[in-house]
Amino acid sequence: MEELAGLLFGVTWILFGIIVLLNFYFVGSLLKQLKEKYQSVWNSLGSPTLFWNSSPKNQIATIGFVYKGKYKQLNDSAVTQTCKKIFLIHIIGYIMFPIMVIFYLIMIAKS
Repeated sequence: MEELAGLLFGVTWILFGIIVLLNFYFVGSLLKQLKEKYQSVWNSLGSPTLFWNSSPKNQIATIGFVYKGKYKQLNDSAVTQTCKKIFLIHIIGYIMFPIMVIFYLIMIAKS
């Protein structure tokens, strides 16, 4: 059982890492789309970038833009698809993280 928990913990960490990378990719893509096509929206979010101008305020505004569905007002299918992917990736991450914690706690309890 301990070996299985260790294996599952390792697999979930790898999958979680992939989820994080996908999140970076799609958020970066969204920010690029907004900056190029919807400058006023991008400015209203605090002119966010993936790393250099990524303050907590900008991050909250960007995630709020996605979670609240404000992207729908743009009526842009590419932006909509990107936002839907970001939302899905976040849901998967929110599910995976507690699973990783559970596997970790099982590993610690068994050792």
